[in-house]
Amino acid sequence: MSIFALCCGCIFAASTIVAQPAVPAPEKSEMLPLRPAELVHIGKFTITNSMLVTWAVAAGIIIFAQLAMRNIKPVPSGAQNFWEWLV
Repeated sequence: MSIFALCCGCIFAASTIVAQPAVPAPEKSEMLPLRPAELVHIGKFTITNSMLVTWAVAAGIIIFAQLAMRNIKPVPSGAQNFWEWLV
């Protein structure tokens, strides 16, 4: 339960920072780049920042799910309860 409370606290703190009024944008607007930033080239294969973040998030989800479902109980609690709620 403490992990869930920690996640909720972090989300709440981030939302209060984001909710503050922004500084007015200058007249010149910048567009997002059409291609992601390239980090590493391995032959013809390129690793971009988007791919790296996707792999990190997927690894985190897989590791947390494995740890949460290690000791499955008929009446879930804690991390198992969270994962069963997601499903």
